[in-house]
Amino acid sequence: MAYFVKFPSIEQFRNVVSTIQKKARFNGLDEDGKPIFELSKQAPTLTFKGTVKLHGTNAAIIYNKSLDYYRAQSRERLLSLESDNAGFCMFTEQKREQFIQIFEELRIANNIPDNHFIVIYGEWCGANIQSKVALTQLPKMFVAFDIFTFHADANKVSESAVNLLEDGKWLTSDKNLKLIKEKEHQIFPITDFQTFEIIINFNEPELVVPELQELTEKVEQECPVAKAFGVSGVGEGIVWSLLNENHKDYYRFKVKGEKHQSSKVKKLASVDVESLANVAKFVDYAVTESRLYQGLEHLRMSNFPLNQKSTGEFIKWVQQDVLKEERDTIVQNGFNMKAVNTAIAVKAKTWYFQNGIAE
Repeated sequence: MAYFVKFPSIEQFRNVVSTIQKKARFNGLDEDGKPIFELSKQAPTLTFKGTVKLHGTNAAIIYNKSLDYYRAQSRERLLSLESDNAGFCMFTEQKREQFIQIFEELRIANNIPDNHFIVIYGEWCGANIQSKVALTQLPKMFVAFDIFTFHADANKVSESAVNLLEDGKWLTSDKNLKLIKEKEHQIFPITDFQTFEIIINFNEPELVVPELQELTEKVEQECPVAKAFGVSGVGEGIVWSLLNENHKDYYRFKVKGEKHQSSKVKKLASVDVESLANVAKFVDYAVTESRLYQGLEHLRMSNFPLNQKSTGEFIKWVQQDVLKEERDTIVQNGFNMKAVNTAIAVKAKTWYFQNGIAE
């Protein structure tokens, strides 16, 4: 049996603001089963921790002691030596002894039964994995940023960790991340590098936007992770997170620098949805070079050839990624979804034929 547990998408700041405000102001259901919100209720003030967002490729290892299960995966699929992603599976096989020791330390430290799964999520970065960032000047490394554990029957294992929360929980903490460290083997926890802290009053979340933007711009100008290794250059941004005591409610949002934005936002972090005049303006805003290059990365990670035959898959990914991140923008502006998808397809296909086809 093969197990694949996908890492959840990291949201935008505005999405987390909306979620936390709605949760604080929820006041039951009406007779039709629709939620009632009491707008006079106060939202909380919360402290979020920030870690450097690395520009590499999402990677993970999943482990179960009793099943003798140990497998590498990318964001999209399970990996093998025959079907790898930038050499990550080869790396995990070469470092199997070190990773299993780490898993066992995590299992024992957290009293996890040996028939439960543990997943370590991180970024496989450095060397030629990406371009235009300082990390490319460093050897490849695995930097862990999240840990998840669950116990479920094989038929309950679905594609995302979010769907397994009933049977699992997040173990991400400074204490646990410190266990994921084998410096001489190019394995590091993200907390080994510069971290940040910010207090957000969710009654007035817009007040924190200038600070979020300032910190992000500093990271983009000088990547703290690369700098720790003596290399200077461009970084990507910051991931902000808060894990509640129940180890299930996990709030994360990303703020990327201007060079890495998937949409042409007016602010790097915003509480409000962008107001756009028409579908053409929306597509210009949402379908950026950064997002299109992410589409190419999806093709590579999923083993699609970079030729004309993959055009449909490329367009489909771009459409789905736009909908995932900009659903609220589409809804608030009242755009026709068919018209949006058609316009995205035209732009994505043109760009792919000009920039993506390598064969």
